Amino acid sequence: MAVYKGNFYRAVDSILQSIKKNLFKELPFKEYILFGKNSFIEQPKYLQKASEYTIDSFKFKPCDFNTWPPKEYFQLNAEQYLALQHLVTNELALLTGYPGSGKTHVILKFINLLLQNKQIWHQHNSGPILLLAFTNQSLDNFMEKILPLTDSLVRIGTQTKSEKLKNSAKLNVSRVSLDIRKKINNIADEINKVAKEAQAIFKNGGLISIVYLGITTISNQDIYDKLMGNNETERIVLMNEILGLEEYPLTDVNSVCSPIYYVTVSDLQARHDRNSIYLQWRLAHKEAHKKFYPRNDVDFDNIQNLSGNKLWGLYFYLVDRYVNQLKEKLNIMEEQKRILRDSLTEEENIENSKELKQKMIVGLTFSGAAFRKSTIDALDSSIVIVEETSHIEHYHVLGTIPKSCKHLILIGDNRVSEINNYSLVDILSEYKYPFKSLKKQFRMKSEIAFLLKTLFYPEMVNDESVEKISSVPGIPKPIFFINHCLENDGEETINWNRVVNLYEIEYLVQLAKFLLSKNVSAESITILTITKYQALEFDKFKENDETLQKIKSWSIDKFQSLENDIILLSLFGINEYYRSFLTKETRLRVALSRSKQGFYLIGNMEKLCKQCEIWVPIKELLEEKGYIGNALPISCSSHVGKECGFIEKPEDFSNLKSHFLTCSLENLTINN
Repeated sequence: MAVYKGNFYRAVDSILQSIKKNLFKELPFKEYILFGKNSFIEQPKYLQKASEYTIDSFKFKPCDFNTWPPKEYFQLNAEQYLALQHLVTNELALLTGYPGSGKTHVILKFINLLLQNKQIWHQHNSGPILLLAFTNQSLDNFMEKILPLTDSLVRIGTQTKSEKLKNSAKLNVSRVSLDIRKKINNIADEINKVAKEAQAIFKNGGLISIVYLGITTISNQDIYDKLMGNNETERIVLMNEILGLEEYPLTDVNSVCSPIYYVTVSDLQARHDRNSIYLQWRLAHKEAHKKFYPRNDVDFDNIQNLSGNKLWGLYFYLVDRYVNQLKEKLNIMEEQKRILRDSLTEEENIENSKELKQKMIVGLTFSGAAFRKSTIDALDSSIVIVEETSHIEHYHVLGTIPKSCKHLILIGDNRVSEINNYSLVDILSEYKYPFKSLKKQFRMKSEIAFLLKTLFYPEMVNDESVEKISSVPGIPKPIFFINHCLENDGEETINWNRVVNLYEIEYLVQLAKFLLSKNVSAESITILTITKYQALEFDKFKENDETLQKIKSWSIDKFQSLENDIILLSLFGINEYYRSFLTKETRLRVALSRSKQGFYLIGNMEKLCKQCEIWVPIKELLEEKGYIGNALPISCSSHVGKECGFIEKPEDFSNLKSHFLTCSLENLTINN
């Protein structure tokens, strides 16, 4: 069973409702997905036997492989070429592959083929190619790569950070939609206000002002005096009447600050008022007071004549009544908001579908698609491409696919997914559904890929081209773990919920500057962190140093589907709070597979191994290859690829500029 909370539930709710209503009735490809058909796969419905594709000037029949141009025509290797044929000719096509194996490259060739032959599939009022991605960053990355193929695309959603996609991410919004959005925001503000009132009452921290309880015949001070009683003896009698006990236990009362209260326990305690203990006792035994006041119409004119436990009983009765009124008010406003949201969805569906249908490609995240389910259905897209299918629950994909889909492309990882529920890749694999898998990686130097190959992908093959990837200037090893054993792991608390490791950030900043001094471009360096707070600390260094401006920093979760030549990774953050962060293979695979030329990590390996068992074999592999130590080896210009010196601390980089560090091989000065 899937459980969602907060805003994400609202996004997925429409998907769950869609599945509930139409799963068996309108789900495309249900014979494969639900009933396990794994043979005689149909070709896309828009393809006919006589259909003819043209790629540049070469004409061929997509369903007749004998007429296809050779793989060199598409700039593909043998397995990528077979994968492209699989995508073109199967109405439900699944493509998996190892990191760097060229999945995106194949998909781009597929999209280019479709764009050059739009007359085949973009007909009879058929909509654009629909591209769905797991994260905003992966969507941006994919669509940026499509831009050279066509400018007829729209990136739906406001979360894009791509300057290249800013123009394509804008849609016209009608005045009707703006008015509805304004009403929704006003109701949301009112809901928030009422919810805060209810939350303050539930804290049970004091006496609520009589204005909120509907009392106008007596003042707040008068009712406060009557509730507190005349003297200590009277109080004890009243308390005994409630519980008949000699001891009067207190329960914790939350400190609360809200205009709804006339006086709070914390206010009285701050003034050293002895009434604080009595009030706290009364609030702690709220339920016991209810027997002293009958639950019928309140005679407000008679309140002056009530006292003691009867008055307390009336007070708690009025509080309960007010809470029920708030609940009813919240329900009414939530229903009003739901109706407005439905109206907004319908209006956006009308205004957006007209514009979007004219485009060749429309892309959005799954969360965005969930919010815009009716718009997606109205596009009438016949071709749907799903990125990172392994990371997405199967029902989320099923509920998002429009019923107009005639060709579904699923892209996933070769590893079994780690989400709580099955992905479509898992389900189709269990059905032994035919798919194509790419096993040859082109991205990373073989020394970097060895961790992935050993730990996760034993069948991964390095293409011969990776041996030609240039080495990182000034560093003889393409991968290295800088191990430190600082007291308290070098933690520094910035504020109560923000703990960072400035040592690791400073080390990576100095390392980045060292690389820049070796004529490495800033755009080819990326700093990755476990927590966003570490990344924000690096941004502070950037503000004060122009040389770092073009170096980007990301948390690992935000860097999925991206890559760069050199990755610098701070592993601080795998503590009690983030204990499980890199125990999940998906995150670890992302961290280990993003770099092409150089991958340099810094962290406390002893602590990592204690908190995450998966780091024990990583440590052993790094030690076996000599890729771990307390100091980073560097080389001088006279001994490229040789270990001429070592950088243990951030300040050691400064010694290079001062000529204090010398070449251990020939006593030559290592400088920048």
